[in-house]
Amino acid sequence: MKKALIATLIASSAVMSTQAAQPSFDYVQLGMNQYDDADSLELEGSFKLNQNFFLTGNMETISIDQTSIDIDVLSFGIGYVFELSSDAAAYTKVEYIDFDANVAFEGDDSGYGLALGMKSMIAPKTELFAEIEHVNLEGSSTNLAFGLKQYFNDAVGGYVKYERNDFGDDLYGLGVSINF
Repeated sequence: MKKALIATLIASSAVMSTQAAQPSFDYVQLGMNQYDDADSLELEGSFKLNQNFFLTGNMETISIDQTSIDIDVLSFGIGYVFELSSDAAAYTKVEYIDFDANVAFEGDDSGYGLALGMKSMIAPKTELFAEIEHVNLEGSSTNLAFGLKQYFNDAVGGYVKYERNDFGDDLYGLGVSINF
């Protein structure tokens, strides 16, 4: 999967266009993630309130490999979009995060996330994105994510993503996206 992700990013970045549209902040996406020692199902959405503000939400169920431990993560928040050009935007967001682990010891926690990201349409139907996020739950970590979203038509697309946190954990994601 690592080789496929890298090949997709390289091939897509070679296709440039000056006719690209503005990146989307109105979508719902469903995907599967593979962590180093776990896998998950993730539902994520974003809804633009006006020219600059958007709401964001995420629900993820993580299953730790070779254990009966499941972790549910729920987050929701608000963000602000800075249009950089006709085909690129930077954004920032703040989120409330609820972490619930079904383990014998106390595994519940809540906290916040602060993120700064950028999205760019590198071709009319190809969006490249990158984000750095600081997460504060019991302890804190910094996550770096990047990926690619390919639209098949105006409403439906697919995405691949990669994330790494400052503990050295990797995440590879793949899913479908619906714009509205």
